Amino acid sequence: MESPLFTDHNSDNGESDPPIVTLKSGVNVEDLISGAEFEVNLDDIEKNGGDDMCQYDSSHIYKFYKEDFLDNDQNDDDDDENLTPFESMAAKMENLTEDGGVKKQTIRHGVGDVVPPGSNVTVHYNGYLEYADEPFDSSRLRQSPFCFDLGSGEALPGFNLAVASMRKKEHARFLIGPAYGLGEQGCPPRIPGNATCFYVIELLNFDDNGGASDYFSMPMSERNDAPFSLVLKAVRKTKQEAKSHFENKRYHPASSAYRKAVNILEHYHLRSDEEEGKQKQILLQLYTNLALCCLKLGHCGKVIQNANEALNIEPNSAKALYFKGKALRQQGEFDRAKIEMMKALALSPKSKEIVEELQLIDRNNELFHLEEKKLYQRMFGQKVEENADFDVVYRRCVPTIHDLNSPLCHISDCADENESSKVVADEISKIFHEKLKMFVNDSELMEIPFSTASFTPQELDSLEAIARSLGLLVLRKQQGRIIHIRVCKHNQSA
Repeated sequence: MESPLFTDHNSDNGESDPPIVTLKSGVNVEDLISGAEFEVNLDDIEKNGGDDMCQYDSSHIYKFYKEDFLDNDQNDDDDDENLTPFESMAAKMENLTEDGGVKKQTIRHGVGDVVPPGSNVTVHYNGYLEYADEPFDSSRLRQSPFCFDLGSGEALPGFNLAVASMRKKEHARFLIGPAYGLGEQGCPPRIPGNATCFYVIELLNFDDNGGASDYFSMPMSERNDAPFSLVLKAVRKTKQEAKSHFENKRYHPASSAYRKAVNILEHYHLRSDEEEGKQKQILLQLYTNLALCCLKLGHCGKVIQNANEALNIEPNSAKALYFKGKALRQQGEFDRAKIEMMKALALSPKSKEIVEELQLIDRNNELFHLEEKKLYQRMFGQKVEENADFDVVYRRCVPTIHDLNSPLCHISDCADENESSKVVADEISKIFHEKLKMFVNDSELMEIPFSTASFTPQELDSLEAIARSLGLLVLRKQQGRIIHIRVCKHNQSA
């Protein structure tokens, strides 16, 4: 079962993958219960902060502790004073096994039928040891629900039996003895041997089309020829994991899970037109969801790539066009962004989001063109009328590649060349700083391109230095004698 025992859960708003401390060799649950030895990579432990690996917010810990323990203690009888906390709980619970190794108390009743065997389930849980004031394992503190197939061996036997007794939306407490948990060995130092564990579990959802674990247990060489129904179950499970990550704002793992589902489908050997049609239908959803994840992460290039994949399947996908246009705007490519967004509007004319995005594109375009007008006016001493056509102004102010050797390009054609160059350089640096500061303060824009045909090497160096001082990333690419510069926010560099 997924566990924080070897995981660092320092939070970054749930948006980054926690570092993992790896085992030197694999171990399965059955061997662990019967007694198994394993070694961890000590370098990983050192890297992730030694023993203090589970650093949760104390207010969150208390909130769950209060719900899981203190609220339950309000109805304790005086006769319980001589009982341990777990003995007191056990007295109020029903047995799920004949030997009492797994006990249950319902907190909130669920709806519908008990979850069918083999279902893929999604749960939230907290796990405690007796006398502990914080959980040794918690999906809630990780802000990441746990998904697994009942009976697949992915969860401890007692945990599997506990969830198998539940209904959708049910919330319940369980005591799981060592015979149904980690046995005599335990999992030191967090869980001692022969430990009884207390779990509070909520069954969020389940899909009774289980069997995805059968697919993932197959050798890689056999998966591409598996029955299509089994492949769809594996994709469904992976999509469910991705959706759970996305809803908890864990966009990196959500993106990875969607990509995993794409790979499963794209590598499958299709056997009929019907399978191909179903594959394309699901791939369209996956690529669109991938584009949205990348948009949340600020990876504009990947947004455009995934949106294009979706549009190759369905050219009239308003969602894909919308995400592509939004990414282009965030890259500062306002003209291309407007073209894509107009296509989306034609397909979905009542969409409020598309209309608002078009308005934002126009505002950004007007603002940045105005800034460039000011830039070239101040650089070259050209008077730019308020309503002048920018293309005309731009052509008048910016030399072509054939003009690169002209005195204008080096801004030094005056009586006192050194003094004039210094004044102009200071002025240009100030303009660069103003434009980049405006870019930093715009939470929507992720990158801006710079036309550099008229800049000297010193001015380009000044631009890069100012960008880096503002915490920005500068990407420089040279084509012939022209240097293209993109200034990006750091999460756009991927």
